[in-house]
Amino acid sequence: MINWRIMPFVRITIAFMSGIFLAENSDVIELNLMLALVLLLCVLYVALSILRASTNNSGYWLSYTLFIVFLILGVLRTKTNKIDGDPAYFAKHWSKSCSFVGIINEIPKVRSSAKTQIDIVELIDSLGTHKKACGRILAYFSINDSMALNYKPGDKIQFQGKIREVKEAGNPKSFDYKSFLKYRHILYQVFIPEENHSFLSVNQLSLVENIAYGLRQRLLHVFSKYIKEEDRLAVVSALILGYTNTVSDDLYQAFSDSGALHVLSVSGMHVGIVASAFLFILDRVKIKQKSWKVIKLILLLGVIWLFSIVTGAAPAVMRSAVMFTMIWVGRYWFDYQNIYNILAFSALIMLAFDPYLLFNASFQFSYTSLLSLMFFQPYIFKLILIKNKPMRWIWEATAASISAQILVSPIAIYLFHKFPLYFILSGVVCVMTGVVTLYLGLIVIIAEFIFYPLNIILGKIFSLCSYAFIESVKWVTTLPFASLNGLWLSNIELVLLYFILIGLMHYLVTKYVPTIYFMSATTLAFLFCFSQNVLSRQHYLGFTVYDSYNATIIDFFDGNSAYQYSVDILSDDVLKFVCNNNRYFHGVKKLVHVDPNADFEGLRIKKDGPIIRLMDKSVYIVQCSIDTSMLKACEYIIVSNDTKWPPKIQGMLEGKKVILCKGKNMYLQRSITKDCTLPNCNIYDINNLGAFDLEIK
Repeated sequence: MINWRIMPFVRITIAFMSGIFLAENSDVIELNLMLALVLLLCVLYVALSILRASTNNSGYWLSYTLFIVFLILGVLRTKTNKIDGDPAYFAKHWSKSCSFVGIINEIPKVRSSAKTQIDIVELIDSLGTHKKACGRILAYFSINDSMALNYKPGDKIQFQGKIREVKEAGNPKSFDYKSFLKYRHILYQVFIPEENHSFLSVNQLSLVENIAYGLRQRLLHVFSKYIKEEDRLAVVSALILGYTNTVSDDLYQAFSDSGALHVLSVSGMHVGIVASAFLFILDRVKIKQKSWKVIKLILLLGVIWLFSIVTGAAPAVMRSAVMFTMIWVGRYWFDYQNIYNILAFSALIMLAFDPYLLFNASFQFSYTSLLSLMFFQPYIFKLILIKNKPMRWIWEATAASISAQILVSPIAIYLFHKFPLYFILSGVVCVMTGVVTLYLGLIVIIAEFIFYPLNIILGKIFSLCSYAFIESVKWVTTLPFASLNGLWLSNIELVLLYFILIGLMHYLVTKYVPTIYFMSATTLAFLFCFSQNVLSRQHYLGFTVYDSYNATIIDFFDGNSAYQYSVDILSDDVLKFVCNNNRYFHGVKKLVHVDPNADFEGLRIKKDGPIIRLMDKSVYIVQCSIDTSMLKACEYIIVSNDTKWPPKIQGMLEGKKVILCKGKNMYLQRSITKDCTLPNCNIYDINNLGAFDLEIK
């Protein structure tokens, strides 16, 4: 049996998380009703506690009551956390003549534009009246805007621009950017022209934030003194300080494909290394006074929390900071600690602060990887007994890599649709070089403040080690079949996989035989769902007209084959961003690029000039001008960007579905929509409605 009494926060945290999930997926929960239920259940809990003092029969009811109380508290905390619920929320009072006063939240990230987040504090109306406002907005500046590029966290600015609500994903199965920003408390975005913003003041950060930002900038300058290569400097800045703005997309992708992305992103491993290095130094100080033990604890926790804030306070880092605090404080005052209880308590603290963290991928990966590592590593390590110390260390690192992946893999595949096949190799080679680089970086920092001439030599070693770190990651990605791409898990498949893993964990602890029956039944259910999805994809017939700016991209699906039709020259990155997830969903194994001027024939698809036939349905793709003789033979008309729309065509469109691609000539598209007033003529404007997706049945 599992002894839940030694880890009470596990059950409480599960209840709180369930409440958050329930609140986020239900709009009919009334806050007043929830408050009344909490009060009622608290009274019931007190009554059961009194009853338990005189009898042993109320323990289960006490546990159930406490579970429901925290479930409702999770609901209440989530409902009160709604970012647009405040009466002062800026979007409720915005008009075209308004301007805003806000504080820069992060250093602008420069790609095709300069992007940053702004915390709005005031709204200025057309009469010049200042009103208190709140909320966070995603702001874009021109990359040629020199003033915007020099903004830094804490700068107070005044700006004006047309705010727009963040749109939902325009293409099927694509990354849900709207939800991603929502769970970071952002619902709106704005492009700010160069002439529409001005600098007001600096240092609007809190004292702790100001110290942390200043220290990070100082340390970035230290690294730049000894590392001149851009990629190396970008990697060590991300590895040690959590500063990822300068990491190139190609380098980031290499870390992702190799399975070493967790090393690049500051996480619990980094906090542990910093804590162990500082503890090593403190242990060298031989002071026997009892007060030194308390001072050492305060210094250690101070370094951990300072490092957490300097590196950006990511969920994984804050989780580790909370856990290390509890572990070291517990060691000072208590004889026994349950690591699962500490892990659950740290999650409860963070979710109470911000319930939306539950939907943050970094939060999910952080906790599932640590839980997986703590639980499975002892079982896997015991499978092979090795006496040789170097080989034992390698096997221990290998067992840790395997263990950490067990609970993380399902959600990683669900979100990113790929799996690094050499995660064990990267878990040993890349992690080893990364850890050495991290230790050297810490030594360089200490030497810079104590005896900086030493860094003349250490800096070169540090630079070479960062080079070895990057090259080890790139080497893993060059191996054949480095990453298994195109994987797709449905919601039910993800849930069933975790049921199987939870059953496995339960059996390993309890050796309860019926758990095997549960796992077997769940595995059969997973295989059934998976096979059904595979069969449905093999028989699928349809097409998708994608939402892509100033380009016409169409995929025709025939089972596991996709025929890509595009008259525009597009980069591979654009095509992957627009189309890949939808192709993964359809299980595409064969991709054929269709020549717009050539005919082709598949199993159930045939192209004959501008007409593409899917069984008994026909699609007319218009390129430059509409050939009215083609209209009678088709049910669907796809109108590309620069099509000339002939006059008096309305009568020929009756009973047709006209799909307007997203293009430059918005006036032409609006006139088409306006002119087509026939009741049986259906206009689908991708610019307003997103991609057009149709299954032919």
